[in-house]
Amino acid sequence: MDLVVTYTGNSEKLWFEHPIDGNIDQNNLAIALSTLAGTKFDEIVFDFPVDPLVAKGIEDWTKSEVIAEVAQPAGGPEEPPESESVVLNFSGGFDSLAAKCLLPESVSLVSLDFGGRFSREKKFFSQFDTLTVKTNLVETNLRSHSWSFMGIGPLLLRQAINSHYFAFGGILEATGFRRLDPKALGFTFPPFRLAGFQSVSPVQGITEFGTARILMSHCPDLVEKSLRSLASPGEEKFIRKTLITRVVAEMMGMTVDTPKLPRHPKVHYEFGRNFAVDITALYFLSLGLGGYADMLVTGIPAAVRNQAMTSDFRFMEKAHDKYYEGYPAGLRGCLDNGLQRSSMRWYDERDHRNLEALRDLLNPFYDFG
Repeated sequence: MDLVVTYTGNSEKLWFEHPIDGNIDQNNLAIALSTLAGTKFDEIVFDFPVDPLVAKGIEDWTKSEVIAEVAQPAGGPEEPPESESVVLNFSGGFDSLAAKCLLPESVSLVSLDFGGRFSREKKFFSQFDTLTVKTNLVETNLRSHSWSFMGIGPLLLRQAINSHYFAFGGILEATGFRRLDPKALGFTFPPFRLAGFQSVSPVQGITEFGTARILMSHCPDLVEKSLRSLASPGEEKFIRKTLITRVVAEMMGMTVDTPKLPRHPKVHYEFGRNFAVDITALYFLSLGLGGYADMLVTGIPAAVRNQAMTSDFRFMEKAHDKYYEGYPAGLRGCLDNGLQRSSMRWYDERDHRNLEALRDLLNPFYDFG
């Protein structure tokens, strides 16, 4: 499917290769393309017919006027989805693979093949039974308007995916450890809700240390392959995930193959610039692994470093209970069984206090709400 997207004087060619027989439903296409606009434009013009209710839904979330010919009602699945059915946006990286481990075995997988330097991802996720959408999207500037473009695969394939829930592999670090707004629990981002999905977040209350633990408990034979797929050697993410894997494996008394790292890898960040990097470094310091911390970040203030070395940050290995209040009852059994198999405990009161202490320590650098 070839498209031309024109905006603010720019014109970009966009294409998708998908596994659906025939054409993608135009209403689903409109919803999917709205993720490339976000709230950045005053007007969105589709040169194909769109159902008025879909157009109104796109207007509501993008804050744009939608102009399109009137089409027939949206063509979703003919049968109503089963109440416990899930589609997972699946890259094969640690976090989406851990999410898969906490969902029913019947979970549907959808992956994006961006090509180029992301080809390593496809090499790994192709080992799974996943519906793959190939696209040149990341080679365009269209990816910069809304994070939700990452979920464009299940939106494009909606007519072939009869699932009630839409799952991402978003983890606790992605929240910035901000103080939890109860209203945000169970929130479904508008384009996914418009497509008839309800969001579920199996690893949102779990850190990178937790997702590594889940993988080593559920599929240790895939750990090194997943590591090599999620980033290129030398990239900060590759170094960080490799170090985390080594630490968690030692905690669990396991031997897991990990890629070799240079003795003195390039340090990509100064302290205060990247939240996930900083809290990983601080946790390493609390474990007495200052050398690992220094492989990730420079310029840790002496006061912060000294306090981290005497702090209890073991909540980083656990699941934050508050993020699972209201978790779908039909999926709760898989979640609990998966965490139990991983010997992962829930936060207790001490963990909540220690999390608050970490926020206090980082207050000069980050906003926790």
